[in-house]
Amino acid sequence: MSEISGLTKKVKNTAARHGVPLLEDSMSVESMGLDFEVLFAKDTAGAEWVCRLPKRADALEKASLEKSMLDYIADRQSVFQVPVWKVFSDELILYKKLNGQPAVVTDPFTQEPHWAFDPTDVPDNYLHSLARALAELHRLPLKDAEQVGFKITAPNDLRLNMQERMKKIKEDFPVHEELWARWMNWVNDPNYWPRQVSLVHGDLFPGHTLIDDHQRVCGLIDWTESEGNDASVDFTAVYMLFGEAALDQLLLAYQAAGGYVWTNMKAHIIERLSTQAITIAEFAELSGLKEYREMAARMLEKPS
Repeated sequence: MSEISGLTKKVKNTAARHGVPLLEDSMSVESMGLDFEVLFAKDTAGAEWVCRLPKRADALEKASLEKSMLDYIADRQSVFQVPVWKVFSDELILYKKLNGQPAVVTDPFTQEPHWAFDPTDVPDNYLHSLARALAELHRLPLKDAEQVGFKITAPNDLRLNMQERMKKIKEDFPVHEELWARWMNWVNDPNYWPRQVSLVHGDLFPGHTLIDDHQRVCGLIDWTESEGNDASVDFTAVYMLFGEAALDQLLLAYQAAGGYVWTNMKAHIIERLSTQAITIAEFAELSGLKEYREMAARMLEKPS
């Protein structure tokens, strides 16, 4: 409890230095995440705020780019909300809470998920509004995005980059031969892969989608992984958490909303999910967190 008290006092004092009078007794811990500690708070006028405290230097570096990304996205579309930062410092990121609630939140102490809807029966409104938001995001101009700092990967480099990531992981970890064979089949077959890239969120699990009272997506948060890349990265969480039928419905709605769908996109999304251990291993190396290295090792030792 003393740790939480020290955290809320730090947030209150830091916010006050930037002219935002937060009430310490209104603060609640929302997440003790990997990159940021997140608290909710109210100010003296009753407005609600999101307070993010960077936990590591590399998280702060990503946040600087994230701010440029958010400004770019907010200025160029109105289908979904994104955070608009009032304060950005080494100690604190502060922005007014967006409308809606996350589709799922994780208890910061027990790690138990709390869903806003039944994840075994995903609402049509959620999938259709998510499809519209993704279609809008994925068609934002890449040339302009690159000028404000987004990393853009050329279509011809997608397979090469993935091959390099796979090879590096195999140098550091044992990879089950069936899993490796599956990866090689996918990465060496150009028929799976898109012929264009899109501006992607990059970490679009349901906790980063905000929904209204009708289960419609009204906002997207946590943009640190956003870049110009293969659009399939924004669909893997739906397949992993909700299953094939939900993915089918999402893809149909996405195409109807003007999203770019290619012949083997669904199969490509499924194959991409098989490389989840690579992302976890890369994060373990970046963060130095032993538990994530162990998690990646366990996943890589399993057959496909």
